Amino acid sequence: MRKAIEQGHVVTAIFVKSYQKEKGNGRQCDYKYEVNGKTYRCSIFSDNPPRTLQLYYVRNPKNANIATAINVSEKNWFLRFAIIAAIIIIVAKLLV
Repeated sequence: MRKAIEQGHVVTAIFVKSYQKEKGNGRQCDYKYEVNGKTYRCSIFSDNPPRTLQLYYVRNPKNANIATAINVSEKNWFLRFAIIAAIIIIVAKLLV
């Protein structure tokens, strides 16, 4: 989140609607926000949705999310996949 704030990648999302997605999981709440003339949407689960949300993104505004979830949506998944694949290959070669 600190990196997003330093880069000025903070947006305010406005509440659009909420609806019951599944029993017991709270309500799914949809928000919209605009960055550089483009409109994006995001969803959160909440029983008591706020009218506005502060969202953060590191690289892509499409991945903007609340502060506690920003790290999940902005990770470089390809690099992680490559590292895990390399570890599996090395372990497999050692066992053969």
